[in-house]
Amino acid sequence: MITELQQSYKVDLYPDYLIQVALCNNVTNTSYLREKCLKGEFNCAILSTALIPDIFPVLISCNKSVHCFTESSMKTRNIHTEIMLNLSSSNSIKDSLKLFGANDTDSKLLFVMVSKKEEQDKFCEILNEIKGNFVVVSELSNMCDYNSTKKHYKISDDELSASNFKNAISMRIASKDV
Repeated sequence: MITELQQSYKVDLYPDYLIQVALCNNVTNTSYLREKCLKGEFNCAILSTALIPDIFPVLISCNKSVHCFTESSMKTRNIHTEIMLNLSSSNSIKDSLKLFGANDTDSKLLFVMVSKKEEQDKFCEILNEIKGNFVVVSELSNMCDYNSTKKHYKISDDELSASNFKNAISMRIASKDV
């Protein structure tokens, strides 16, 4: 069941890399999972879904992170914290990790792993440790706190009348360092 609900995406500019994602609801062991990540035993990003209305902004952030990794221009210690930094409207690593990283009490989580294709089996090992319900990634839109998202990304009502959250956030992520 896990592998049916996880999704994989190619990184077109870097064909050796793969982005794997899985969305979970009702996670009961978040603190355990966070601890494994902090110790370096899990090589993935565990994201709170509160500010993520769609997978597309996450994929943009992952692509930017792979580029920074391959060009040795990362601002953080690993590619998965770089994803959180690239998702944020802030350039503060601390603020980005606080906003997008999972808290011990979070039960709605998005797991993201960027790896070389030959390491893709490690994602299943991580997913097997999760105590929660896997759901389709399109459920992100139902887990997002749109008021907080609007505030964080400073999205105006005028902007939303011409576009949507996904596009507004994607533009900010894509052009953040420009």
